[in-house]
Amino acid sequence: RIGLARAVYKHNSTHMYILDDPLSAVDMHVAQHLMEECLGSEHGLLRHTTRVLITHQLQYIDRADLLIVVRGGEIAACKPPAQYSEDELKA
Repeated sequence: RIGLARAVYKHNSTHMYILDDPLSAVDMHVAQHLMEECLGSEHGLLRHTTRVLITHQLQYIDRADLLIVVRGGEIAACKPPAQYSEDELKA
């Protein structure tokens, strides 16, 4: 969480963020708050930046422009979230 806070503190001078599962260390309520107020909404603090979010939390994929699935260190698929079937996301 401190790393995320430090990164967000620079939001006026940074145009791209690579975030490695920042939601894994917080409970569901805090994760929802971070997505709404910071990472993944049109009103969030980082709304004018490019964000690469690495996560296993599929409940937020509808907020992504592009979803890249990585399996075994290789890109298995890359397309908008709406174009994935449930089977593709479970495998």
